Amino acid sequence: MRRTAWGVMILGGALALTAVAACKREAAPEPVAIAPIPIDANLRPDANPKPPTVRTSVRCAECHGKMADEWRGSRHAGSASSPLYLQLAHGDEACASCHAPLAALLGPDDLAGKEGVTCDVCHTISKVDLAAQPRFTLAAWDMVKYGPLCDAKDHYFHRMGCSTVHALAELCGACHQRVLATASGEVPLYTTYDEWKQSAYPAEGWVCQDCHMPGVRAPAAEGEPPREGVPDHGFFGGGDLRKDAAKLELSSHALDGGRVFEAAITNYAGHDMPSGFPGKRVVLRVIARDRAGKEVARHEQAFGRRLVDDHNQPTAYAGAVRVASDDRLKPKERRAITLFEGHALSGATALEADLVWQSIDPVLAAPLGVAVESRTIVHTRMKVTR
Repeated sequence: MRRTAWGVMILGGALALTAVAACKREAAPEPVAIAPIPIDANLRPDANPKPPTVRTSVRCAECHGKMADEWRGSRHAGSASSPLYLQLAHGDEACASCHAPLAALLGPDDLAGKEGVTCDVCHTISKVDLAAQPRFTLAAWDMVKYGPLCDAKDHYFHRMGCSTVHALAELCGACHQRVLATASGEVPLYTTYDEWKQSAYPAEGWVCQDCHMPGVRAPAAEGEPPREGVPDHGFFGGGDLRKDAAKLELSSHALDGGRVFEAAITNYAGHDMPSGFPGKRVVLRVIARDRAGKEVARHEQAFGRRLVDDHNQPTAYAGAVRVASDDRLKPKERRAITLFEGHALSGATALEADLVWQSIDPVLAAPLGVAVESRTIVHTRMKVTR
């Protein structure tokens, strides 16, 4: 993967505090007009003699057990240790800046650095800049934890920062938006933020956090009374958002003396389906069975973004030079797919249909030596009538 200037910027003390704004939700704060201090300069003792005030999730869990428990089961918690990341991008600075942001500050062997997108990554972000390749600023020396709860009180362990950007999609866009620069142009890799931005959802007032971090009634910290709107930190809406993101319908109609069987998929997600890692797929699998349950016919179709290298071979993104195809479903799109025509279902009495999410295309998984994680999003069935 080609390294870019995209990544984490670290600012100390007073500089980072200038990025904090009053809590509003209308727009992201403008980037502060100061020159960022390179990461390596901050690590020099003469530049910042004090160590950064970041902690592991174990310390955060002492007061925020609910959030820590939810986070431990999330993709964020595994961002620096997932098999895909270790195979594809481990050691690449551009990738590590989002998968393991604290490792650059604390060193690769530090426990907090190994935790991936841990508590003190998101909650020390004081600024996001989406002007070019997305980047974010960590105020890692301030003892301030930023978030959208603007009435939270300072604590002896850390102070509270009211942050505009933590309630906006731009916070997520700092990592969930990236293109790969090549000699022949830019290849889109992670475009979830742009997919949302180009959809109808921004005009309707929906941002990433509304679905991925819905508010519940709970204490924001140990010993505090319950309050409304405490965000879920599992990033899947308190369950599995994929199951709510799509609708699958089966139907048939007469045509030329026979019948045509169709499936219709509707994408309710705020981004394309599937989104994120370019090797992901969503597979439509429809099986026609006879009265005894034996398979009579099958239709299987995968949807995704497919990248190829300069030899026209499939790739996750290492060596990618172009998008070979992209048939993902857009937000709010309803797509009809012809399954079987004419007399292809002779003897069939029922159709069983599944929409299956796959973490990676099996064609890409095999050479990488990683497992394909599959999960059924929607299951439905229909009787076959003549």
